[in-house]
Amino acid sequence: MIRLSLAALALALSAFSVAACNTVHGLGRDIEAAGRGIARSSDEVRSDHRRKSPPAQSQRAPAPTTTTTSPPSR
Repeated sequence: MIRLSLAALALALSAFSVAACNTVHGLGRDIEAAGRGIARSSDEVRSDHRRKSPPAQSQRAPAPTTTTTSPPSR
């Protein structure tokens, strides 16, 4: 009777461990898919930001400078 109980317990623990492995594996795939989605969204936001933002200060054309000359004093 004890052997049968131990065998049933071992079988039950084996079944639970296999189910747990599948659950953890599925969780890993879900986390990986979420990471890919976050990376994709980040790339989209970054590319949208680059299209909408003005060029950096160093890339802009210099502002025109005007010099005024005073008429000569008499």
